[in-house]
Amino acid sequence: AGGKWIGRDAILYTNWIPNEYTITLDANGGTINGNATQVLEDQFFMPEAINYVPQRAGGYVFTGWYMDQNCEYPWDMAQNKVEQSMTLYAGWEKIE
Repeated sequence: AGGKWIGRDAILYTNWIPNEYTITLDANGGTINGNATQVLEDQFFMPEAINYVPQRAGGYVFTGWYMDQNCEYPWDMAQNKVEQSMTLYAGWEKIE
């Protein structure tokens, strides 16, 4: 459908441009040592930066990366995939 038979063997080459996504890590009140912005060309690969553990003074412990600033929707590397440029936010819990 839509193709044209050329009548002989042929070698066909493909050329594609991968999607490019920018992932920004927001320390959400803390600090990140390293590059907090990563550019991805593969939606299944999460940058090394996702393993960064940000720091926050004042008795807070890091609870993980979240898809929203209110830290209601955790980023799950096993389930979630990058489908667009996005920001992930550090979650914090106050230690009493």
